[in-house]
Amino acid sequence: MMRAIPIHFLTSLFLILPIFSSEASLSQPTITSPSPRHISQRDKNDLGSVSISGSFTGGTPDFVQARAVVMSGSGNNGQTTPWSTIATFPQSSTFSGILHNIPAGGWYQIEVRGSINGAMSPVAVIVKVGVGDIFIPIGQSNSTNGATTTVAVLDDRVSARTSFTESTWVKMEDPIPLATGTGGSFWSRFANSYTSRTNLPLGIVGAGRGGSQVTSWRPGEIYYDSRLLPAIRSFPPHGFRAILWHHGETSAVLGISATAYANHLKEAITQSRIDVGWNIPWYVAEASWASVAPSTLS
Repeated sequence: MMRAIPIHFLTSLFLILPIFSSEASLSQPTITSPSPRHISQRDKNDLGSVSISGSFTGGTPDFVQARAVVMSGSGNNGQTTPWSTIATFPQSSTFSGILHNIPAGGWYQIEVRGSINGAMSPVAVIVKVGVGDIFIPIGQSNSTNGATTTVAVLDDRVSARTSFTESTWVKMEDPIPLATGTGGSFWSRFANSYTSRTNLPLGIVGAGRGGSQVTSWRPGEIYYDSRLLPAIRSFPPHGFRAILWHHGETSAVLGISATAYANHLKEAITQSRIDVGWNIPWYVAEASWASVAPSTLS
């Protein structure tokens, strides 16, 4: 005959035994990209996409979701998107995916969460992400920080890239990053005009080099290979609006003919489109004339 186990003994046993569970839980994800002040290029339908990557601790999610939420503030516009699955059954605690169909506007905050065994993780947030237009200005001093006066950028939704190869952004102000020179730029003035007309975020990648000759922007030459090519390759197809070419004074002083100049520029335009596999728009500025020696140009 079995003896009954005293209740007080069972209670004591449960207090000292560990409790095991098959349920895993996810931490709040860590978002590694995009970074704050990121700009994505809108398409012809005024929609953009944002690539998102990050990691979890505490387990591997069954799926990862993201959405774009219009931030508060009178200057912000756009439309909040629903939650969308950007990664399914990741092979590890790291993930990457793309949030599509974000209406042009900003600032947005990007929210990310994961699910494991039906339970959602806490939400991680990256603020100030915009969908608008991105331009890559190149050329000589007129495309750089060669102006004698600086101009304040009035719209907070204007960002400048800080690297030719990495998608890191800062609030744009004179002197703009990457371009040479320490003064003001045309692009602060351009930004004020552009954002007032479009009411959209704007991104600038300042690839210009003061005093550069048109021949140095040809394929295989120093500034094509070290500045233009890595900049355009850092974006996906149609990932920026256009290249803005502002150049000419040095070549005029050196006596390069209009025909030779045009041929050199055509080489850069043609090869740039081949190198990225899409028809990059190029806009060419009407640069001012110069009557000084080349050594004084900056």
